[in-house]
Amino acid sequence: MRLASSFTVVGFMLLFLFLTVSGTTKISGRVMVLIDPTHAKNNSPLVQSVAEHSPSTWASYFLHMHVLVIFAPVGFYYTLVHKITHGKLFLGMYGVFIAYFSCVMNRLQIVLAPAVCALSAIAVSQIIRKTTKSIRLAIIGKKQEKIESQNK
Repeated sequence: MRLASSFTVVGFMLLFLFLTVSGTTKISGRVMVLIDPTHAKNNSPLVQSVAEHSPSTWASYFLHMHVLVIFAPVGFYYTLVHKITHGKLFLGMYGVFIAYFSCVMNRLQIVLAPAVCALSAIAVSQIIRKTTKSIRLAIIGKKQEKIESQNK
């Protein structure tokens, strides 16, 4: 089954590559802008003139996602560096790729929003977990000190 699926995927990739190189199928201007951000400037002024296809600014990120933009990098840390699992790796890689695509094209910020929400949720939950753990240890430590002082 794996061999058959591998041959199928490789076959479709070779067919697409052949059709693209032969000129029968061409990659659209919108897709080329995602791959090469300078493509629209040089080859397609119509795609460049549309405001949705312009590169994103930091102000637009904060306007659309507010405080989540601050927690998203912490979420990237916890998904890509700290205790990696398959789910965290998928979410982190999805976030990295979609962050690049949203930087290239303004309209793709709507696709970035779910990834930023999930990454920020991971970051906030880790921050709360560590904070409550330190508070709990501080309170338990104070109770231990009271008990020890009362015993003396």
